[in-house]
Amino acid sequence: MKEPPDDKETGLPGLRSWGRVYWVVLGIMAAWIVLLTALTRLYS
Repeated sequence: MKEPPDDKETGLPGLRSWGRVYWVVLGIMAAWIVLLTALTRLYS
């Protein structure tokens, strides 16, 4: 009988845990906010 898949593994090559996935997504979102804020100040 097969074992159920481990929900803690993502299957992604560089991001093996969901905690890392969340941190990467949070970092990308923060970078976009910083970039949009800087561009808004630069061009307004």
